[in-house]
Amino acid sequence: MKMKKFILILAAVIGSAFRLAAQEPTGAAKPDFSFDKKTYTLKPNENLVLEVRADLADSWTPSQWGLYAYFPNVPKAFPKESGLKIENPKSKWGLVRIVPFRRLPRAKDGKYVLSIPTQRWPEGCYSLVFSGIFLKKTPQGTGKSHSIRKNVYVVIEE
Repeated sequence: MKMKKFILILAAVIGSAFRLAAQEPTGAAKPDFSFDKKTYTLKPNENLVLEVRADLADSWTPSQWGLYAYFPNVPKAFPKESGLKIENPKSKWGLVRIVPFRRLPRAKDGKYVLSIPTQRWPEGCYSLVFSGIFLKKTPQGTGKSHSIRKNVYVVIEE
């Protein structure tokens, strides 16, 4: 009985050691996105042009991006007037999918220039969520993914 218990404990310790060895080190650098501005001020119907820089770490590569907004963070009329896809329309925290996930375009001078049309967006203040995905390249191909969400502040006024 003692031998069984000893073997089980030993197996658990060895299994934990392998799992910890497979994880990234605690201080491992993670990739990130940054923007050229804190707040974007636009006139009605002017495109929102985001200049996004990917701050890469180790063997991470930027892959996809999307843009959405929660109902409380946009003008009240935006969800219906925009004509965009609405998710959970009856929930206070429903969201408008402004740009569904798509592949990032080729970077120019280390930046991704993303143009988002704002036709049918009412005047007001917007707190949008930029979501980006990085993939980690491994010798076997693509390994882990890392998701980042950042707020993008937009003011539309005449």
